Amino acid sequence: MALASGDSIKTAGAAAKRRPEHSINSKAFCRPTTHTERCPYLPYHFVLSITLVSGFVSAFLATISDCDEVFNYWEPTHYLSHGHGLQTWEYSPVYAIRSWLYVGLHSLLAWPFTTLLGIDKTSEFLILRGILAATSSIAQAELFDALSRFADPDIGIFFVLISVPSAGMFQAMPAYLPSSFAMNFVMFGTAAFLRNVRSPARALLFFAIAGLLGWPFSLALVLPQLFFWAWETSKHQDMASILGLLFWSLPGPLVVLALVTFFDSLAYRKIVFVPLSIVLYNVFGGEGRGPDLYGTEPWWYYLANLSLNFNVMAVAALLSGSSLFLLFD
Repeated sequence: MALASGDSIKTAGAAAKRRPEHSINSKAFCRPTTHTERCPYLPYHFVLSITLVSGFVSAFLATISDCDEVFNYWEPTHYLSHGHGLQTWEYSPVYAIRSWLYVGLHSLLAWPFTTLLGIDKTSEFLILRGILAATSSIAQAELFDALSRFADPDIGIFFVLISVPSAGMFQAMPAYLPSSFAMNFVMFGTAAFLRNVRSPARALLFFAIAGLLGWPFSLALVLPQLFFWAWETSKHQDMASILGLLFWSLPGPLVVLALVTFFDSLAYRKIVFVPLSIVLYNVFGGEGRGPDLYGTEPWWYYLANLSLNFNVMAVAALLSGSSLFLLFD
């Protein structure tokens, strides 16, 4: 009997040694599918829950701090949903720097609640803000999961610690603005790049939605992602294969391009490409237009904005650059 007990102890000890690392560290929620995939420190549903709480609190309690959100997006949505609303100069065919397709899609989100359920406008407003906040919550959870699994679990934790307490993220999650819309799809696109290094098709589609339907300046963020993807892919494929993968990834962005051009041209009753109009007006608008229309900020505005949005994390991020020299020394 004693010998049997000893054998049992030895067998249990051997089984413990063979047990996967994530089980020892109480990470039973993690199921790696490749040998390079890591286990997040937090389960996906937990991160999604805390971002949803933050997003819904903002959606139902936070004020709208940007007048553009009211007059450039809520008013046109009210016009499409209820037949009347104010129009700003940005929607004039002379400028055409706002997308009716972007507004129309948000109006479609509200349509089932207003037409089928017959809810009041206040509830419609709050439901739409809740949908926007939920979308942003999912985008943050997706990026956390991808960073944890395919970059490093520490990076995933730092992302949550930076984004969830951020005052800027709190305001941006339910914001009905192309910049917030682009932020969400950039997070989706970055997560897709991390998850699927073999083909950038899905990631490029997300970035195309962010830049062509949302805010065109966000397209610049795809360049470092593409560079990193090409660098990683070049380790096991030649240049011809890389170019072939890029070519077969273009149909998705081209469909987004065609839809944006078609519907906005239909709304403005002339051929117009709104993302290009936005760039031309804001960058090459000339004196008294574009970036100079309402004045400019001094150089330290970016530092002030970072500190307001990310508080101590902004200071830590700025100091982390200098710490790299110490690590490499």
